[in-house]
This record gives sequence, structure tokens and C-alpha cells, in this order.
Amino acid sequence: MIALALLTQTAPPDATRLPADIVVTAKSPYDWIGNVATRDGTPTCTTEVSMGDAEKDAIMCSALLICGPRFQPQIDALVRPAIAAGTIKSRADELRVSRPVMALYDKCMADRFKPALRALAKQRSLH
Repeated sequence: MIALALLTQTAPPDATRLPADIVVTAKSPYDWIGNVATRDGTPTCTTEVSMGDAEKDAIMCSALLICGPRFQPQIDALVRPAIAAGTIKSRADELRVSRPVMALYDKCMADRFKPALRALAKQRSLH
């Protein structure tokens, strides 16, 4: 919850400018896609499918940076043996195998992005 408090208190990026290589296709947080990678020892998030709003993308990345590392080891523990056994042939197979952990991951994400997006909407309505 400390991370969420920090998330809503950080200075927002300029919401009027998006990097030119981001294509806006996400209509809701559930369509947003991001990736976590470690650069120089620091986890960083990149948006692959943007919500079309830099502040909302930053909220989603903040949630992903918390939830991704928390659940990735559990997902890997389910998926890697299935890959080795040859039972995973597609992303759909991977999601099917990891479904029990993905439900917890999805809840972790929603518990973070929903209040932050509500707070952003409230803040914007005041201006």
C-alpha cells in the first residue's frame, strides 16, 4: 500500500505527449500491455499497447512493476516444466497452464490501478 500511496503522489508525466512509437489501441486498463525488463540492475516498465494517456500508462507500469516480479517466479514454476514437456505450443497454452497464478496477478494489478485511475479521474475533474 505504500507503493500505491507513492504512485498517486508522484508528479505526473506530460499527458499530452506520447512517444511516436506507441500505437494507441487500449480502450481500458485490461487492454493495456506492458513489459518489465531490468536495465543496469533497475526494473523498468515499457508500454507496448498504450491507453493513449501517459499518466494512465504510468499508473499501469507502476502496478506492473509491483505485481510482475511478485508473481513471475510462480508463473515460471508452472510454465517452464510444461514447455520442457512440450505441452505449451502457444501463448494460449501458457495462459491456460498459469491460470491459477494469473488470477492472483490480475487481482494484484487491479488492486493497484483501479484506485489510482479513480484518483486521477477525480484530480482531472477538479481542473
